[in-house]
Amino acid sequence: AREQPFDFFGFGLISLFIGALQLMLDRGHSLNWFQSLEIIIEATVAGLCLYLFTVHMFTAKHPFIEARLFKDRNLLAGFLLVALTQVVMMGQMALLPNYLQQLMHVPVDTTGYLLMPRGIASILGMAITAPLIGRIDSRYLMMFGLVLLGLSMYDMSRINLNVSNQTIILIGLQQGFGMSFLSAPLTTAVFATLNPALRAEGASMYSLMRNMGGSIGISLFFTRIAQETQINHQRLGENITAFTESLPSVWNWNTTAGAMTLNSEITRQAANIAYLDVYLVMAVCLLAVVPLCLLFKNPTPRPATVAEPIAADH
Repeated sequence: AREQPFDFFGFGLISLFIGALQLMLDRGHSLNWFQSLEIIIEATVAGLCLYLFTVHMFTAKHPFIEARLFKDRNLLAGFLLVALTQVVMMGQMALLPNYLQQLMHVPVDTTGYLLMPRGIASILGMAITAPLIGRIDSRYLMMFGLVLLGLSMYDMSRINLNVSNQTIILIGLQQGFGMSFLSAPLTTAVFATLNPALRAEGASMYSLMRNMGGSIGISLFFTRIAQETQINHQRLGENITAFTESLPSVWNWNTTAGAMTLNSEITRQAANIAYLDVYLVMAVCLLAVVPLCLLFKNPTPRPATVAEPIAADH
């Protein structure tokens, strides 16, 4: 069999799709999304390139990505699950530092120390889950990890601007363990039934879905927080009138400095409510995808020696 020719057309289409989508996600929030002609153009280019790439993949003799990948149920379920979970997890990783620094005014170095236990717990969790894979059904390990993550997001939705450092650390530990119980069993289950000859392409697609899910999550949740902050600011501001009593002197709106300070505090409280609402949505999303783990088959992984060759040229 001769070496397969490189599919430049397919590579160009998928590159244009990813580039246009990433531009749309990065600039959508600042340009008010589909109120901007640029975002409309980028969305159109991304959609058209994805459609053409899909058609090309199933019709070309040697496509950039083998269509046989999408016949494997575990791989498809893995694409779906990793994309959905990364929407939440990458969004949360981007939101928490902002919450700590902008709303709680926690110093940058302290924020790093507060986030560090999550990584430590993830490393320790990997050491725990490694010997469990193969002894316990991977689907149950993934479900346990998702539940831990969902509960940690629910705990985040109940904090306030006076939350203690210990609470943030405990929630971070819970998230770290949840991520370790999800990621390693998920990777094992995804490639357990895949033809070894297709694993390189499968790994590339798996990584792409992870990154796309993370990008979508960051854009989606930051946009949601900005919108909810404006709505909450209006609602909170309606309760401050000339007849409101017991306002601190520093919030005296009869002075310019007092009015600015009062507006700043209203914005801060409005953003806090928006963050907590988004965290609650994250918790619901993670718990809602738990049943997707049942889509996976849990067979004994196929040995690499039984790889089936990709169709050769004639």
